[in-house]
Amino acid sequence: MVLDADVGALVTACPWCETNIGDASAASNAGVEVLDLVELVHRAMGLGTEGAPGERRRRAPGRLNL
Repeated sequence: MVLDADVGALVTACPWCETNIGDASAASNAGVEVLDLVELVHRAMGLGTEGAPGERRRRAPGRLNL
């Protein structure tokens, strides 16, 4: 459902959701960028992405098949 929406990015504060939706987006070539909430704030403040949560992503156990 999320990947069917006409959006360029999705923001979440849940690391499991970020991983699962990101994996599903990549597997389906949906082109939806998945961002951590802190990463979005980091970008909005003009601080770039170095050191932001997305740069230190860890793989969460399990995957969601969307």
